[in-house]
Amino acid sequence: MLGRDEGPTRRPFYAFVLLIVLSVHSTIAGMALGLQPEAAAALLVMLGILFHKGSAAFALIVTAHAAGNRALWQTLALFSVMTPVGIVIGTVAGQVFEGRTALVFEGSFNALAAGTFIYCQ
Repeated sequence: MLGRDEGPTRRPFYAFVLLIVLSVHSTIAGMALGLQPEAAAALLVMLGILFHKGSAAFALIVTAHAAGNRALWQTLALFSVMTPVGIVIGTVAGQVFEGRTALVFEGSFNALAAGTFIYCQ
């Protein structure tokens, strides 16, 4: 909750920062999904994304609305497109890298995605 000293001029900044943070989180999670070589692992990552995507979107839109943002649909659209962008990046990266490099890349983004899931929740 914002104190009385932090007037409404700072609230739009908080909504923008939340949009950036959640977009980075969504991109990393999408990359982890796109990098999964097996369907079972991809299903687990996808379920993790789906189970909390709605809550993150709700928090973002409530914060943006409270900040006086009138572009709520654009904010939601930008946030929503970040996971598919991450999936494309992860899929392309999975096709480019082979062998040990691919395993290191996949493991790194799985770790990043897990860390952002834990930290953001």
